Amino acid sequence: MTKKFDHILVEAHDKAAEIINANRETHALIAEALLKYETLDAAQIKSIYETGKMPEDSLGDSEEDNHALSYDEVKERIENKIKMKKSKEFYSSFLDKSREEILLKVL
Repeated sequence: MTKKFDHILVEAHDKAAEIINANRETHALIAEALLKYETLDAAQIKSIYETGKMPEDSLGDSEEDNHALSYDEVKERIENKIKMKKSKEFYSSFLDKSREEILLKVL
């Protein structure tokens, strides 16, 4: 039983090494893209794997879009979204009150 298990492990190891060696160039391209862009989505990885290149539509992105956000940047963006939402809600309620006042004056 132990010999069968050892044989299975050796076969699996050899197969894994074969896959890694067969795809070494593709792995290097993906690693280079990760160093440049820091993150890749599934479409970008698939494109690199199939063609060796980044998809055309992702090449025009600005540098700002191609870096991972820090905690402070994410926090700031969320706070800004909350502020915008609150200001829209305030403006909307203000308009509703103004409309009511105008209608009451006219009637």
